[in-house]
Amino acid sequence: MSESWANRQRNTNHLVRLVAPFVLDSKKVEPRQLYGLCKLTWVTRNPKSEDASYIESTKIPALSDIFREDFSGCCLEQVAERISKILGDPNAIGAIERHTGFTNFYSAYRNSARNWVELNSSRLKRLFKSAYALSSDDDGLRLIETVESLKGIGKPNETDSKIPASNLLTPVFFSLDQRLRFPLINGNEGVQHVLRTMKESTSSLKVQYTRMNGNVWERRNPGCCRPRSTRKGRCNPSRCCRHTGHTRQTGHYNKHSAPHRSTHRRRVPADSKTTEISWRSEPHRPSSVEGFTIV
Repeated sequence: MSESWANRQRNTNHLVRLVAPFVLDSKKVEPRQLYGLCKLTWVTRNPKSEDASYIESTKIPALSDIFREDFSGCCLEQVAERISKILGDPNAIGAIERHTGFTNFYSAYRNSARNWVELNSSRLKRLFKSAYALSSDDDGLRLIETVESLKGIGKPNETDSKIPASNLLTPVFFSLDQRLRFPLINGNEGVQHVLRTMKESTSSLKVQYTRMNGNVWERRNPGCCRPRSTRKGRCNPSRCCRHTGHTRQTGHYNKHSAPHRSTHRRRVPADSKTTEISWRSEPHRPSSVEGFTIV
């Protein structure tokens, strides 16, 4: 997918993480606030133009749910001004006004998803907090195991037709993840194509999570910090990110699960004005296709 779609994913992550503390730090979290966070990841069929329909039908109602205020009849600029005052952060205006949302969640399940969130709100609150504080792929794996244990989301008045909870939750968990690394696992054709390519389309959610995380990292940094990069518990310097110059965390090993700090240095040519350069990791900047994040 284009770079503009990757920017939408980054923008959504920025906005969701900006407003999430207002919800998650509250003594009483209402189910509609959690539903609103999910809804911020949604788009409609026409999300690209400046007067995109998703803004009025999805984005502003989502912000109304999150902040428990009625923004109906307000334009996005007015909503942004009001929320920036609530949060005490002028930067919120730009975060809200930028285009966000990246998954076209099934319209037939959107209303029933609200009811599903209400029924599971106590568990979801803990899951959302865990997603906001994610620091490693192992933490994400424990999160996805809990998601897999949740009942599916059904259509109104239909008990047999259900979609997995992951279709609703993995986009918002990606948007809560400070590392921009949690994979999207939903019904999107791009995601399903990747799973079919890996021959994991019928595997458990836990296996799909593990394979997709490993696959997207390998595509970005071939041979870096894979399981075979150790020998008897020690790093293989030719394959480990701590020795090859890659500074983004992989989450494969505990000693590498935290973002690298300025503990690694590399030499530069003698005629350079500086003899050493400190490495410092930066947050993930993903490229992506719709519904599938490539880090």
